[in-house]
Amino acid sequence: MTLFITVLIIFALTLVGLVVNYSITTKNLDSIRRLRGEIQQLGIRKEEAMERVTGLRQHEKMLRVQLDDIERGLPPIDLSFTDAAPAEGQNGEQPADYSGMLAKPKKVARGENAVLESFVREKRITPAQLQKARDYKTQTGSEYSLEDILVMLGYLRQEDVEVAKRRFGA
Repeated sequence: MTLFITVLIIFALTLVGLVVNYSITTKNLDSIRRLRGEIQQLGIRKEEAMERVTGLRQHEKMLRVQLDDIERGLPPIDLSFTDAAPAEGQNGEQPADYSGMLAKPKKVARGENAVLESFVREKRITPAQLQKARDYKTQTGSEYSLEDILVMLGYLRQEDVEVAKRRFGA
C-alpha cells in the first residue's frame, strides 16, 4: 500500500511539473513572438531613419555649397528646384542654380578626367590649380589621385569629390 501511495505521489508531482513547465513554455513563446514583432518594427524604423539621414546628408551638402558660394561673394542659390522663375538675389542678380549638380549630365564622360574636367568647367577649381596638382603628383611620384591631391591642397572638399565621382561613375 505504501508503494502505491509513493507511486501516486510521484505521478502527481510529475503531472504538476509538466503543467507548470507547459505554462512557462507558453509564456516564453508568447514573449519570443512579441519580441520578434518588435524587432521587425525596429528594422522598419531603422530603414526609414537611414533614408531620412541620407536625405539630410544630401541637403547638408547643398547647404555647404551654398555657404561656400556666399563666402566667395557669389549670388545665393535657389534650393527650391522648382520650375518657377528663380527669385532675384540681394543686389538684383539671379541666384545660382545648382539643381544640375544632383542629376547626371546628359552626355556623361567617364573616369578621372571627366571628374577633373567637370570641376574646371564648373569653376570649382582653376586650370592652374589642376596643373599644380598634376605637377605635384609628377614631381613627388605620389600614389594619391589628382582628386585627393586637390583636396589635400585645399582646393576641393572631399564631399565634392565623392559627389562628382558618383555623378560620373568614376
